Amino acid sequence: LGGNQTSTLQRLYINDNPHPTGQKENLDFADDGSPYSAVHQRFHPWFRHFLRERGYYDIFLFNLEGDLIYTVFKELDYATNLSEGEYKATDLGNAFRAGLDASAAGQLTFFDFKPYAPSADAPASFISTPIIDAAGDKIGVLVFQMPIDGINNVMQVNAGLGETGEAFIVGADNLMRSDSRFSEESTILARSVDTDAVHQAIAGNSGVIDSVDENGNAILAAYSPLEFLGTRWAIIAQESTAEILAPVDNLRNGAILWGAIIIALVAVIGYLVSRGIARPIVSLSTTMKTISDGNLEVDVVGQNRGDEIGDMAQIVEFFRQKLEENT
Repeated sequence: LGGNQTSTLQRLYINDNPHPTGQKENLDFADDGSPYSAVHQRFHPWFRHFLRERGYYDIFLFNLEGDLIYTVFKELDYATNLSEGEYKATDLGNAFRAGLDASAAGQLTFFDFKPYAPSADAPASFISTPIIDAAGDKIGVLVFQMPIDGINNVMQVNAGLGETGEAFIVGADNLMRSDSRFSEESTILARSVDTDAVHQAIAGNSGVIDSVDENGNAILAAYSPLEFLGTRWAIIAQESTAEILAPVDNLRNGAILWGAIIIALVAVIGYLVSRGIARPIVSLSTTMKTISDGNLEVDVVGQNRGDEIGDMAQIVEFFRQKLEENT
């Protein structure tokens, strides 16, 4: 390009780009007639398709001097030098140097989420690897800016988590690495989750624990460490204890209700049975007293019953008749 590469490329592909901010990648090439734009026209559609198909945020190509010669998304780091420019100290600069220092093809280095200035301080993480040619010589560095949506699409699946449950990832700094499904704003690097479950997972342990969330609500949390290219995260799935125990409470309440109904039915049946026994006995007792008072004209009720009360009634009738014969 004959010098002034940064200002030239940022003018052609950012400032004069007819597409709005956030859509600069839709420009296949600048109409300046340069060899750079001819190469851009040849390869950019493929990189753009690859980025969209895999869901990456951005893809970067560096030469060995640290010049960022190509990006898909075209932000302010485009066409700058990451060895000595203003973004040298960012994790993109660190990712370039890690790829440059890598000793073998396919060696990967991961940099965890941090605010990234060229992306308006949005959380960004990077993976870098060296570019090796057919002769085995290192000719550049490839870096991927990792997607947030891909992580969220996995972590925000709420099947089986009810109304209060969610799953999320937390870093060693206790800050979330995925967005909460209950928040309209991004919670990545913005929300701290300083709980026993997080501490246990970061320590390398897995399990389930009774805990309290950041709002003071009782929860049941399952936790496990997640290792990714030398970085350990905590993966947490939690739900309010009240919602988890709701089926148990419903079962208990149902058992109590049905128990009360059964007791009431038994009591009613017992009362009716007792009345069915007591009333004939009382009637026989009254009849016997009437006979003992000399009134032999009384009817002895219950002689036709097929139980013990019927037997008793027949005996009372036998005595009544004998007394009547002897009178």
